[in-house]
Amino acid sequence: AKFQNMSPERLDLYWDAGDGPSSGRQICPAGPFESCGTSSFESHVFYFVRHSTKEVVCSFRVVRDHSTYYCDPFTPYDPSDPSAGVLVEPVRSLDTLSERERELYDATVFNRQFAPIYKNFTGGNEWLGNFPTEKPKHFMWRADYFGQEHHVESAETHFVDLPPDDLLVKLSTSDMRQRNSSSLPLREWREDAPKLNLTLKVISVAPRIIQIDNFLSEVEVDHILDLAQGRNMQRSTTGMGAKDSHVSDVRTSRTTWLPRFNTPIMDAIFRRGADVLRIDEALMRYREPDEIYPDMPDQKPINEDLQIVHYGPGQQYTAHHDFGYPDTR
Repeated sequence: AKFQNMSPERLDLYWDAGDGPSSGRQICPAGPFESCGTSSFESHVFYFVRHSTKEVVCSFRVVRDHSTYYCDPFTPYDPSDPSAGVLVEPVRSLDTLSERERELYDATVFNRQFAPIYKNFTGGNEWLGNFPTEKPKHFMWRADYFGQEHHVESAETHFVDLPPDDLLVKLSTSDMRQRNSSSLPLREWREDAPKLNLTLKVISVAPRIIQIDNFLSEVEVDHILDLAQGRNMQRSTTGMGAKDSHVSDVRTSRTTWLPRFNTPIMDAIFRRGADVLRIDEALMRYREPDEIYPDMPDQKPINEDLQIVHYGPGQQYTAHHDFGYPDTR
């Protein structure tokens, strides 16, 4: 189910565990004119709660054959509309919105009107994204049928022996950039082959899941584990991004992150990933001012660091159903 916040303030989505909002479980945040969602079924009750004051703004009851729900503080509640949230507060005036906020509000109204049109046309569910959708910025491998295979060559051959510690030093952005004009580093500790051949196998069409065997060598796996053991692994959190993360019994593992610049082996692994994704390796690191990519808003990498998760006895990540939606902006 998708829950749309049609107000200019952040709201948090809570699931009613049976005793009202006070005993509810926080599911996800929804920024101004943004949405969030979770898996659910008929009769579940949810609340949008104002983040700043913890006051309930509106409530929803999940009904059969409806996947989208809206908290619209500028429109009177319509009990005949199963997608409408029940407002707790008086209806507000649209005149209180700025010009930009009104544009975003109108965009959510447009998508609300489009959702049932899409549902009636397809015979399925309402449209859960934002319409119109943005075209993908990067290459995507096709996944037309189970067992479909794609083949990739990478210059980043496997490490089969571990280089000495004095060569496993951190790299600067300049170091990683200069590698593009130099020969393959640490070749004597890699497999004796001009290229690494990888096979990508489709194991699910929707969602698109591709399996890559032998992406890492045993030496590389051990190196990653050694790096992780030398870091202070923190309790794993849940939430949408670092600012909204919180400790929860849903997730009790420990986590750390390994950046690309940590060692030349990590750099090679990220470059191999760029080859598989068919993108420029520069997009997977911080870039220098003269490295201009018009489609990129800044010089930051488009990827996260490598996440390492450790599960000890009794630790777990229970069933979790939160997921994100495209930015309305």
